[in-house]
Amino acid sequence: MIEAGLLIFSVLCAAALCLALFRFGSASERGRQLERELAALREQLEAERVRATKSTTQPELSGGQKSVSGGGGASAEGERLAAESNDVVASGETHAKGAGVEGAAGVSADALTAAADAGDLNALAWGMEDYLNRSAHPKELPAHGDFEKAVALLAGEAYSNAELMGYAHGTSVVLACVAFEALARRGLAQRDEGVAAQIVSCVNGLYHWPRYFALRALDANAGGPVVARLLATLGPDWTEYFPLSMLREFVARRAAAGEEVTAEELTGHVARAGFGGEQLDSLTRLVEELAGALPASLAADFKRWRAERVDVEFLKSFGRVWETDEEEDGGAQPAEVAGRAAELEAALRRETPRSSMLVGESGVGKTSLVRALARRLQKEGWTVFEASAADVLSGQQYIGQLEGRVQTLVRQIGGRRVLWVAPNFHETLWAGRHQYSPVGLLDLLLPHVESGALRVVGEVPAGAYENLMRLRPKLRTAMQTCHVPPLGDAETLELGRRWAARRVVKKDGEGAIPSSPRIGEETLREAFQLAKQYRAGQSFVLPGSDSPPPARRRR
Repeated sequence: MIEAGLLIFSVLCAAALCLALFRFGSASERGRQLERELAALREQLEAERVRATKSTTQPELSGGQKSVSGGGGASAEGERLAAESNDVVASGETHAKGAGVEGAAGVSADALTAAADAGDLNALAWGMEDYLNRSAHPKELPAHGDFEKAVALLAGEAYSNAELMGYAHGTSVVLACVAFEALARRGLAQRDEGVAAQIVSCVNGLYHWPRYFALRALDANAGGPVVARLLATLGPDWTEYFPLSMLREFVARRAAAGEEVTAEELTGHVARAGFGGEQLDSLTRLVEELAGALPASLAADFKRWRAERVDVEFLKSFGRVWETDEEEDGGAQPAEVAGRAAELEAALRRETPRSSMLVGESGVGKTSLVRALARRLQKEGWTVFEASAADVLSGQQYIGQLEGRVQTLVRQIGGRRVLWVAPNFHETLWAGRHQYSPVGLLDLLLPHVESGALRVVGEVPAGAYENLMRLRPKLRTAMQTCHVPPLGDAETLELGRRWAARRVVKKDGEGAIPSSPRIGEETLREAFQLAKQYRAGQSFVLPGSDSPPPARRRR
């Protein structure tokens, strides 16, 4: 037992001895390194003394006198460092660390001062780092002498605007501030719209201090209206107090110079930028916060525009948005179709909008009636989109996702001038139902349809209509029913004649000119008889009169 204790004690003593030797060797090495640095410093000081001696015979060389005084301070520093280096070798690692740091700091300060006096841009920026970190507002930076030197250096002819924008986009916050201030002073002499455009595109990604000088540069270089264009690019962090105060000053300066921001201009930039819901929320708050600097009516007009705006990209994510067909004006449709379309439109425009179900067999003209209604609405700026029950369910994998999509749909188009065309509307009864919930898509939509928030025109086959009414009798009061009967023989032939008479022949360079009908009376009657024979029990619809409407492709 005693032998084991002695063995452990011996091992511990050996380890302690090795550790002490290692620490002493490390301290000695650092001491030798410090002595080499001090030798280099002494050589530099000796060179400064020689230059100072020569300058005494040349009074005009005032820079030499400055070097003498600087050398004297550095000499004292060197003697102090030499004394500390001896202590390092004698006492170990701790003193070596302290002396090494202080010596390096002394050398760097002297080198930095000399470089700054020589007009070194980076040295000027390094000299302002601490001042920038201690400053409370970007306005304090111009009070620093090195800041003015750096701005004068960049504002000179040696640097182009492209080089200044490079410094503005760099990682140095100080140089970014200096570059933007140099661009601002250049802009006062000669505006540069290219610089203004670049600032608008990059200001969102800048830190707070460079933003202040970027807005100054934008104000100096923008010759035309720029406030609306700028607002349409800003992110949500601009609603914070500090950037908001800088932005308010900028907008106030532009307003004092005569620039007036209109709702049409702002909404135009927003529409071209393709803002989503969150971006619109942020911009709405920003416009409200700038109410004192912007026109008083702008916030209300922007809110009104947003309430009427439709997020078409959201509708495209699961449905098809109908485009207006300029060539198709419904002239070949029977008068009954135009009358029914007017009735459906009147129901949609009621104080409490009323949706409709078009009931009829396939081929009787339900889609033709919907297209006639869509043309009337699109002329007044309505958006018409088509989505079946399967389209609404697409991508909904988990319980609760369908409810979320319906809520989003109501939020996006509720109360707006949007018409939802739902082919096979009866399928919404079963869509979305599962073993854990008997509630389907129709049950989720029905309260919003009944209240008028959603305006829907659904197509329902005659056979499915009775079953739908039996299972959901509330539909009788929530939606109006429009039965679409098939055309008679005489009406069908008359429709065929009108359709044939509207065909045109197009010639290159001459546009479209009327021509004689391509289909004669005898051919038309023969085609009608063949259609009745081979489509027994179905209505005869001429080509193009009940075809799906043109739609934009999904992105």
